Order: sequence, then C-alpha cells, then structure tokens
Amino acid sequence: MSLAVSSLRQRAEMIRPPRRMRVSEAAQAAYVVNEPGGYYGPLDLSIAPYMIDPMDALASRKHSSVVFVGPARAMKTMALVEGGLTYVVTCDPGDALIVQMSQDAARDYSATRLARMFRASPVLRAQQSASAQDDNTFDKAMRSGMVVKIGWPAISQVSSKSIRWVFVTDYDRCSDDIDGEGDLFTLAGKRTQTFLSRGMTCIESSPGREVRDPKWRALDGSHAAPPAGGILSVYDRGDRRRWYWPCPECGEFHQARPGLGNFCLPPESDLLEMVRTESASALADRFARIACPHCGVSIGREHRRAMNAGGVWLADGLSIDRERRISGTPRESPIASFWLGGVAACFQPWPELVGKHLQALATWQATGDESALKGTCTNDQGAPYTPRAMLSDRDARALEARREELPRGIVPHGVRFLVAATDVQAHRWVVQVIGYGVDGERWIVDRFDVSVSARIDLGTGDALAADPAAYLEDWSLLTARVLLRDYPLADGSGRRMPVRVTACDSGGRDGVTERAYAYWRQCRKSGIGSKLMLIKGDHRPGIPRVSKSFPDNASGSKRKANARGQIPVWLLNANALKDGIDAALKRTEPGGNYIHLPNWLASSWFDEIASEVRTDKGWMTVKKGIRNESFDLLAYAHAVALELGIERINWSRPPAWAAPWNENPEIIPAETANDPPTPAPHPQPPEARPARASSFFGPRKSFWRR
Repeated sequence: MSLAVSSLRQRAEMIRPPRRMRVSEAAQAAYVVNEPGGYYGPLDLSIAPYMIDPMDALASRKHSSVVFVGPARAMKTMALVEGGLTYVVTCDPGDALIVQMSQDAARDYSATRLARMFRASPVLRAQQSASAQDDNTFDKAMRSGMVVKIGWPAISQVSSKSIRWVFVTDYDRCSDDIDGEGDLFTLAGKRTQTFLSRGMTCIESSPGREVRDPKWRALDGSHAAPPAGGILSVYDRGDRRRWYWPCPECGEFHQARPGLGNFCLPPESDLLEMVRTESASALADRFARIACPHCGVSIGREHRRAMNAGGVWLADGLSIDRERRISGTPRESPIASFWLGGVAACFQPWPELVGKHLQALATWQATGDESALKGTCTNDQGAPYTPRAMLSDRDARALEARREELPRGIVPHGVRFLVAATDVQAHRWVVQVIGYGVDGERWIVDRFDVSVSARIDLGTGDALAADPAAYLEDWSLLTARVLLRDYPLADGSGRRMPVRVTACDSGGRDGVTERAYAYWRQCRKSGIGSKLMLIKGDHRPGIPRVSKSFPDNASGSKRKANARGQIPVWLLNANALKDGIDAALKRTEPGGNYIHLPNWLASSWFDEIASEVRTDKGWMTVKKGIRNESFDLLAYAHAVALELGIERINWSRPPAWAAPWNENPEIIPAETANDPPTPAPHPQPPEARPARASSFFGPRKSFWRR
C-alpha cells in the first residue's frame, strides 16, 4: 500500500461519523480475547449476560458515569474496560484514559492485556496508527486521531486535560484522596465534563472498604449499600441497580445478592462447630446450593447459567413478576450504578465460593486472623467486609470475672516459650510477659514497669526517673529486667524458662527512635541482638500483620535500590493484630488461641483492655487520655509469636525451643538457675498516674495510629 493511500485512509477515519451500534454488540464483533493458556476467540457475553446492560450504558446520553461493583472473575474489566475501549476505537472515537491502580500495574496492563488485545483483534489492529512512534507503553494513537492513555492514580495523570472517555479499574485499591486534590471519581469526572453528554466516566471494582456502621440496615426492598466509602459510596449516588434472576422451579425473580445470603447455610455458630470436625471442601459441596425465597426450592449450581440468561437489572424502586412485567418508580440519577453478587459471577464456582468462606472461618477461629475472611468477602462474594471486632464490644468486667487462680511470675503448665513486650512511655517502659502454648494458647505471666534509672540526682542522692528519649544508659535497664529475664516453672523443680524474644516499641517522643536503634547496636555487640525485636506500628491498609524493614542507613548516604539499612524494625499491621487479639479474648473455652487471665491482674488492666473500639478507620481509644497498654502489649507479643512462626508449628514435632519442658533445651536446670529477680510492683490504676500526652501515632490515638 502506497504512503499516499495509507495517509488518505487515515484521514478518512478521522472524519468518519460514529457507527450506530450498541457497545456490547461492537465489542463482541471486534474484540478477540487472547488469554495465553486459556480462551482464544471473540468476546462472548452469553456466559456473562449481566455485563450487557452496564456496557451499553457507556453510550448513554442520559448518564455521565457508569459504576460497576462486583466480585473478581465476573468479567467486569474485560467487558467494561476492554470491551468499552473496543467500542470507542471502532464506533465512536475520542481520547480515552485507562487508570490502573499503580504505575507498575499500568505498565503491566499495557504490555500484556492491551498489547494482546490489539494483536489478536484484526479490526482493532487495523485502527492503530501505522507510525511506530504512536505506540508506546502509556500512549497508543489510532488512525482516527484519538489517543488511548494508560495512567495511574496521580494528580498529573487525571488533571489539566480534557478526555472524553475515562475508565478506572480496581477503584477501591486506589487512595481516597489523590495527592490531596480529592477522590479519583470526582477528578476523572472533571476530565470528561467538557464533552457534556458525550463524555463518560466508568469505574469498576470489588468493594474494598470496610463497613463503617455495623448496625446499619437497609430498608425493605432497598438497593442501598451500607456505609463503607470507596466505590460503594459512588454506587449509592447512582440509580442502584441489582441483578435479579428467575427461579427454575416457580419462575419468580429474586436478587443475586452480594455476600452469602442466597446460600442455604446454617448459623455461623453451627458452621464453626462443623469446620472443627469436617473438611471445608466436604461442607462446601453440601451447602453450595441457593434457596428460592418464593417457593423454597433448593437450587443447584447447574442452573446458574440459565438463571443468568434470564436475569434482569432493576433500579432501586422497581420490581418484576414472573411474567417479566416491571413495575414501580425507578430511582433517577446521572450515574448508572450496578452491584453484582458473587453468586452470579460466571467464573466463580459455588463450592469454591462457600469453601473459601469456610476455610477462612476455620483460620479465624484458630488464629484470630481475619485477612482471609475479608479477602473472600470482598473479592469472591462482592460484599464489603465488617470486622468482627465491630460486631460486639468487649466488657472489661466480664473479662475480669473470667480470672483464674494463677500465681504471678510463675510459668504455668502448658507454656512452651515466653515472649515479652514493652511499650515506651515518657519516663518508663511498661512490660508484659506472655507465655505461649500449643496452637497459640497463652497465659499472662507478668506485668511491671521499668521506671527508675541508675542515674543519681547529685543534689539529693536519689535515683532519677528513666528517660528513654534522652539517655541511652537508661535503655540498658531492659537488658537484665526484660531481655535476660527468666521465670520459675510451675512444677516446683527449680527449673526456669527464659524470655525468648522481647518486642520493644521504637517510637514516641523525639529521641526515642535514635536511642532504640543505639540500644539494638549495643545488644548486637553483646551477642543478644536476636533477643530484641524493635517494632513500629504501620497504619497502611492491606499490609501483612508483621513485616521486616530496614529503615535506617548506617552510612548516612542515599540508599541505592538494593541497599538496606543495618537495623531491622518490624512493621506491625495495627488493625489486623488487634482484631486477632479481640477474637482471642472473646473465646470462652481454653484451647487454641485462648488467653488465660490470672487473678493477680488489677481492674485497671481490664480497663486498658477495653479502652479501644473498632471503627472503620481502625482501633481507636474511646476517649482522650485513657490508657491502653494491656491491649497494645498483647498485640506486640503476638507479633513476636507470628515472627517465630507459631502458626506454622507442627505441635506433634515442634522446634526444640517450643518443646515440652523435659525436652526443651532452653529450660534452665535448677542447679544453674539464677536467683529470681525481685518482683516489680504491679502498676497503679490509671487514675493514680498522669495520662499520656500523646501516643506513638499522635494525640488521642493508640499505639497503632502512631
């Protein structure tokens, strides 16, 4: 083909009027799916008919935006973003922006999904510019003159430009505030505003934000979403469409609800009992059926495709009868919003959907870790997650009534190893020693303060108060009092168990971090560096419960990509750890993950335990100045246990340091045991001491917000 002919064809594309086709029709006609090792062929919406209406709404002149909330593996990105882009390129050209959740994700999406899409689809490939410079990682020019940009959530990507089509994927994996300029949906909408009714903003995601009010309930028949923020808050501003499908027995329509509400599941208390004795897969096969709310028939997974084929989207305010007659007054909005439950997702097998929930329940029951529960709720079920700790409050007096006859400073039968946790305060360290046993069962062994310095007031000759922020020598108090401490076993043999590892808060007032790092260097030089674990709270969502970092740089120079600092600091996921402690405290029967509370603990200890409540922003103290060390220290100690690998221990063949007393090489024989240290006095109730001026994360917040 001559250059003149090619140039003429490109100019013809630039002036070609829009083709009058539905978005879903255009996508199926031109988009060839190329999944390496999987499906290769034209886009087929017959397997996901629930995507047709959301796709067609992209070309609506009544709506300025399309919002789709749904689980993973529902074809939402393939249909809305790639299918929508196919329509734009082939039928109604205009500059388009696809926003991925990060720059790396944008690069990967361009190099894999988009590149394969254009390479496999002859119609799309023919629309690309013939110039090699018009096709790069983040920009792809078409013969029509339109440009497809691939960006990420940064103000430089979504400001100062007019773009007719904006597609945002994984909306809830992006920040709520983009570089201090506002939420991504609003910023994206500003880019399309210039085009009036021809502009379109499309966002899609599974719901990644936690429910803010666990007591919220929707009105009967309402399609409203619970208060959770993120994409659900945008959905709620729209016309709130839900997917309804017909019962194969009676023909009446019912909603494919987000969550597990459609399934024939027994009460959770019964499920928890079942998962103790039966495998999750066997239970999943038994319960992977849904119930028709009209005739009560139990529906198997073999009917899902036919039910989806007969399904319909209904806006809030509408209803449908078995003859498919729609009645009512729909909610009006410029936002066409859709919310699909995981039960209808085409690539989500029902046994797997139920099985993942049961497995996550078992994990939560055994360890208190809710991350698997949250993951399957949001990604598989398409529902926002409500943290378990928000469902009920801890009662300090009820916990106090559960105290047991256990002597202070004695290692109870069942303890396999000891960990200590210290919280840095203005003039003291608050220390708590926890004994861990089989399957995470634990005992409070000791609680005391380290508050008196070895420094002397030259004027009075009295010992001075400790000052962790100013004096490195005060940190040396922890060596004998905590790191090298050991406790007698309850068998009366005279043998003693040492503290294996001590977690120490490394933040607080100015100077604390520097002193903490210097103390770690001292410990390493003395050969006990492995017994000290410096910790710091990290409030970023989605991080592991415990992760190792090297924030310092001993050389003081700018670190290179693979360079690391010298001092390890473990970052703790605030909410996840405290959620686990809350779950453990709610257990009422001794066994795995149970916390034994000795009778020597003062009432103030239990007040500290109940000092925080779970909100959508995390754990927060109920009022300014209230003490919360007991709760913090339990979480610190569990971070140590997790780092030691307690959840991976095979208790029939445990590591030597977690073996029974007679087989544990770390138990100190009676003839070599040191004289027991003088017991520290129990701390006074909170009212006898001044409250903390601020915490590690800042005023009014607990350690976990520092």
